[in-house]
Amino acid sequence: MKNVKWLLIDSTDPFVNLTLEELILRDPEIKDDVVFFYQNDHTVFIGRNQNAYQEVNLDYAHENDVKIFRRISGGGAVYQDMGNINFSYITHSKGNYETFLKPVVGFLESLGLEVAYKGRNDLSVNGFKVSGNAQYATPSRMVHHGTILININLDVMQKVLRVNPLKLKSKGIKSISQRVASINSLLKKPMEVSEFKKQLVNWFIEKYNAQKFEIPYERYALKWASLAAEKSSHQWIYGKSPLFEVSNEDKFEGGIMKVNYTVKNSRFENFKFEGDYLSQTDTEDISSALIGVEYNRNKIYETLAKFKYSDYFGTITLEEIIDLIMGKKEV
Repeated sequence: MKNVKWLLIDSTDPFVNLTLEELILRDPEIKDDVVFFYQNDHTVFIGRNQNAYQEVNLDYAHENDVKIFRRISGGGAVYQDMGNINFSYITHSKGNYETFLKPVVGFLESLGLEVAYKGRNDLSVNGFKVSGNAQYATPSRMVHHGTILININLDVMQKVLRVNPLKLKSKGIKSISQRVASINSLLKKPMEVSEFKKQLVNWFIEKYNAQKFEIPYERYALKWASLAAEKSSHQWIYGKSPLFEVSNEDKFEGGIMKVNYTVKNSRFENFKFEGDYLSQTDTEDISSALIGVEYNRNKIYETLAKFKYSDYFGTITLEEIIDLIMGKKEV
């Protein structure tokens, strides 16, 4: 690494941090490579081509104030909190994952850890994943960004990344669950996250003679607000989810019910109820009413509550119907 500048960001807001990353990436006036370090609090990041509804337990996320963010890079879904440190390396050079992970590997080895490359884009210690990485390229530059799990809340991670137990047939990429561990559980002497971050930054400064990078706020002022608004919009986070189909069935005291539907751009494109439940009225009215409704538990509830659903579904309750459509809520 030559002509590297470093930056430590105080913000823990993913919409601020990743907006800054993209502004630097697309800034033609920046000639040096830039590596910066930051933390994102209580956030799930999904890959550019992933389906938010498939990858995230949205009920748990919304009820526990976990933010959802879609990256510009590909790859799988990850959970981040203040027990995680991120690094972004923005460069004019091209290279594979190992090229950009060498400095991180060197630092972890200086702590006494035996680090191995796992797959194409992960780092592992003792067989446990401790770092996940992704890349995105423009015609002239690229960004390599990754996570380092220091003391991550694995309980929250497991709950918020649990795939909704529906039979989804998606055109997007489906994440594969992996064994992960916090570095502190692998160190002989655990470290405070703040101390780990300080040593990591100093490692880059000393090993690569990195100079501090100054953010050109004045140059970014006009673009910042519009880009941040785009990345935090419902359309970017959820609307980009690939078209997906659901077919789910369950048996209730009131009979067997099956739902079949497709979702496109976060809204039901078609919907059909089937089963041997005791209905007095054709369910086509409700199916038609759901077309165009946002794929959201509250919006579905508002739509179904307008009907005398006992005439359509017998003794099957509204809550049971919504759980069948969305998947049972997990706590």
